[in-house]
Amino acid sequence: VTGVQTCALPISTTQEVTTLAYQIERLFNQLMISPNTLTAEKIQSVTQSLIEQTRAHPNAIIGTVHLRTDIKYSVIRAIQNTIFALLVSDQMEWFDEARTLSLCCAALTEHISLYPIRDQLNHQQEGLSPWQCKIIKSYPQKAIRILISIGVNDQRWLHTIGGDSSKEEASCETSILTVVNRYGAMISERGKRKPMGGQEATQTLLSEPSPPPLEVKIGAMLVNILGIYPPGTAVQLHNGETAIVTCKKTIGEPTAVMSVCDVNGKQLKTPIFRDIRQPDYHIEHSITLDWTRHLNIDLFWNSSMESPSNEALFQLSPRVTGN
Repeated sequence: VTGVQTCALPISTTQEVTTLAYQIERLFNQLMISPNTLTAEKIQSVTQSLIEQTRAHPNAIIGTVHLRTDIKYSVIRAIQNTIFALLVSDQMEWFDEARTLSLCCAALTEHISLYPIRDQLNHQQEGLSPWQCKIIKSYPQKAIRILISIGVNDQRWLHTIGGDSSKEEASCETSILTVVNRYGAMISERGKRKPMGGQEATQTLLSEPSPPPLEVKIGAMLVNILGIYPPGTAVQLHNGETAIVTCKKTIGEPTAVMSVCDVNGKQLKTPIFRDIRQPDYHIEHSITLDWTRHLNIDLFWNSSMESPSNEALFQLSPRVTGN
């Protein structure tokens, strides 16, 4: 099928995000419970694995973090921010590998001091209590203290989390984290608030009232990288089918989609590739679905998609792997 092979990857690669999520959750727990057993190198190693997977299979990784809403909120948000920060940094001509790694480590650990209560805050229906407000206000400084305690001496990493405006070099990184945090929050479920669709999120990001010029530039760069319909976005096609975007290719080329529901809204047994250059399969708009966590997302980035798959489109519960 034309257009699918450019988005292909081995089936096992989509599970790498789940494996990394498991490792990151374990790492965060270790930071809270026994930080003396953790090193800065361990955080860098996990971050580097995320960088390598994203660069090797960007469509699959971007799609996975849009679809895997079942992963623990505090963990998936850290993964999202790291991935989106990487995508931006790779477009910055003055970023070298060391600077990119520092930025991504900062993105992964920025909210580490909030980890014990972040999931509680995500599900909390009532307003913030005074002690919660105090913790939130001081989280960057506390995060820096935690990281220093385990041997982090990368000043760029620390200054980025601290938002040190006196460090001109760190201000760009801080702005990147601000923008990717904003986008990640929009595409994630929080409390009773449903996640935004990819189209709505990218449009909202570009319409933020009076952001600093650097954030405007970074926001536009992120939207250009992801596209109006980022991989993992649920969309409605012109003929009424529901599909998942699987590939954001170069500017001017069509985005690849796989239909998951027919024109009557009936869920399919296996996804079907649709060529959106055909009138019936033009994308009308993005939509929000509350059952994407049950999708067998391996099928969307299968390296042999031209051959029929015997695997079901839906699974009762996502597979979790870890070391």
